[in-house]
Amino acid sequence: YGLRKEKFIYSVDRSQVSNRIRLYEGYPLKRKKKNGQVVKGLVTSFDDHTVVIDCNHPFAGEELKFEADIHKINRPKAIQ
Repeated sequence: YGLRKEKFIYSVDRSQVSNRIRLYEGYPLKRKKKNGQVVKGLVTSFDDHTVVIDCNHPFAGEELKFEADIHKINRPKAIQ
């Protein structure tokens, strides 16, 4: 998922978010970029004037560990 990127964290004016929405940290929001693309993000903080939305993947910057069982190994066929 890669590293967390600051360029995917946006501050928007509170007036751009409907006042009918009861915001909380972790609230999922969609943001429309200037090019029309819609990105999903989570509210990381807010006050009466500003809402901060983090659009990084939730696993970005996290260390992922995998465990696997190998059941079979196929040997390549000889090239003729």
